[in-house]
Amino acid sequence: MTKTDLIKEWFGFASNDLYAAVHLFETMHNKPLEIICYHCQQAVEKAIKGFLIYHDVEPPYIHDLEKLRLMCEEHDASFAMLSEPCRKLTAYVLPVVIQVTWKLKKQMWHTHLKKRRRFMRYVPV
Repeated sequence: MTKTDLIKEWFGFASNDLYAAVHLFETMHNKPLEIICYHCQQAVEKAIKGFLIYHDVEPPYIHDLEKLRLMCEEHDASFAMLSEPCRKLTAYVLPVVIQVTWKLKKQMWHTHLKKRRRFMRYVPV
């Protein structure tokens, strides 16, 4: 994959997240604002990472928009004015990640419990 293709891919992902946020906001009656804001954060994160790749910087695997913004500011001083929006949007990543992680752990726990119950039927006590 060429650098140009990689950049386009990151900006495509960013566009998809922004589209998802707008779609949820415009179509849902009970708007899931935390999910909408999460998609907005993801759109910005992916666009920033595309920008970093354009400047030959390998983006780190982090979700902190403020840290990513500072990396961009080294290449374009106008990123300085985005500090507050980046800080605010970053706040929407952790609750969603925790919620998803908790649901996955709960599902895993139920799966392991079922396996253990099945196993215990065959173990004489």
